[in-house]
Amino acid sequence: MADGSIVLGGCVTDVPDYGLLNDLVWSDPSDTALEWEDNERGVSYCYGKAVINSFLATHVSRSADPDQARGSVVSRDPPWKADGSAWS
Repeated sequence: MADGSIVLGGCVTDVPDYGLLNDLVWSDPSDTALEWEDNERGVSYCYGKAVINSFLATHVSRSADPDQARGSVVSRDPPWKADGSAWS
């Protein structure tokens, strides 16, 4: 597979320099961002807790039963590091 490409729907595609696919691949969560801010890597954006909470409030089903609501999970890979992933 060529550098800078991903498999999407069974097909290899290049990640564009901007747009939705670029942001899905390259945006990062940030402990310091209040909303959205430029990514220090120079591509896409960083987003803060307010953005995550807004997304969850809009897109994750809430149930009258709190135990069912706790079962909803949103996951992403850790930010890319030149020498491998770092878990904190």
